[in-house]
Amino acid sequence: MINSNFSVVIETEDFLKLDVEKVMEWLSSDDVTVSAEEEVFKGIVKWVSYKTSEREQYLPELLYQVRVTSVSRDFLLNELAKEELITKNTELGLNFVLDILKTILSGTDEQVKQQPRKCLEKHKDGIFVFGGRKALCYFPQHDAWYRLADTLFDHKNQSLAHWKSNVCIGGICNVGESQVMEYYVPPTNSWGTIQREIDETNFTCCVVLKGDLYAVYFQSIFEGRIFRYDTERNCWSKMMDPPKRQGFSPCVVADEQYLYVIGGFLQGICLSTTTRFDPSNNKWEEAAVINEARYYAFGAAMNGKVFMAGGRKSRKKSLSSCEVYNPSTDEWQLIPSLKVPRFGASMVPFKGRLYVVGGMTCHQDNYLRVLTVEEFDPERNEWKEKSAIPVKRFETAEEEKKETQFQACSARLYKGVINNLKPLNY
Repeated sequence: MINSNFSVVIETEDFLKLDVEKVMEWLSSDDVTVSAEEEVFKGIVKWVSYKTSEREQYLPELLYQVRVTSVSRDFLLNELAKEELITKNTELGLNFVLDILKTILSGTDEQVKQQPRKCLEKHKDGIFVFGGRKALCYFPQHDAWYRLADTLFDHKNQSLAHWKSNVCIGGICNVGESQVMEYYVPPTNSWGTIQREIDETNFTCCVVLKGDLYAVYFQSIFEGRIFRYDTERNCWSKMMDPPKRQGFSPCVVADEQYLYVIGGFLQGICLSTTTRFDPSNNKWEEAAVINEARYYAFGAAMNGKVFMAGGRKSRKKSLSSCEVYNPSTDEWQLIPSLKVPRFGASMVPFKGRLYVVGGMTCHQDNYLRVLTVEEFDPERNEWKEKSAIPVKRFETAEEEKKETQFQACSARLYKGVINNLKPLNY
């Protein structure tokens, strides 16, 4: 009740008589409910002003409990900077306000990394799921699915990447005299496009590495190709090709330093190779081989390691085995297998766990899509079935026959959009 009535409580004498430890503990809480972060600053001023001579020594430390990224710059300059408690303190003074503004602009200070209080959060982190023209979001903590806006164009064999607040679809569509990649815009629940001139190369995967968007293309009869998107020129720049053929449908994963190309299929043979590209020096190098050769596998980077799972061994055999790569030891190790063998799926790191979404599996002479979502708990070192894509809630009978394959990635979605949607599975 105290957290829910912050603005009322700070007007009471009991609040003014709290010791500094209690005040600090309360102001640092994520659970405090305020209409605006500015209320926290006003509470600090009230508490310090009650016994100024004794408490002004605590002012700098208390001010750092204000989530500055949730405070308007006008308030920082016009009210906080003009507050008497601050202006009379030459050491704190205006320099403190200017330092805060600098950290907001540069994004380097620890204070900027603070998340908004729960009551002021505008976004909601989740897993973005897409197939054909249908876009969904999934929140594992609540096992809740929501349907988002459809794309403008139909996509096949797409891949997803969360880049600069948007979600980019790796597949390219031909539109008139140009080719376009679509991207989802979370604040407006809408889609935009990135255009380029007609080219024979259709991207097979897109990933984000060191803040840049990369697109890759691998086909058995060609050498691999890698492109980086140039935001200033609004075009794709070709990077250095791999030193040798990588094969068809390798697993492509980006960690904090490298872009990994793992496995693949070349001239009738499954590959077990691992090659990685370092954009800082535009260099390719070989890494340790995987334990089980495969193609159409999928993976992700988490906690400084690279995880890979599934894939195909042959036309009629899909895999469930999983491996993890440790860059510090240059070694792949087997970990527990998936519950369902699958290939062409997505592996998504989310809040310290891995989620495998979508994909296909081999069944006799047919390929069937997989709708279950599996979750890997690193502490327990086990996979479990977590959920399933609720296709019956949004696919027509005709669409269901097509067995559209789904892909996924992590995304930052907007509460304003999600709150206006009805969960698909409730």
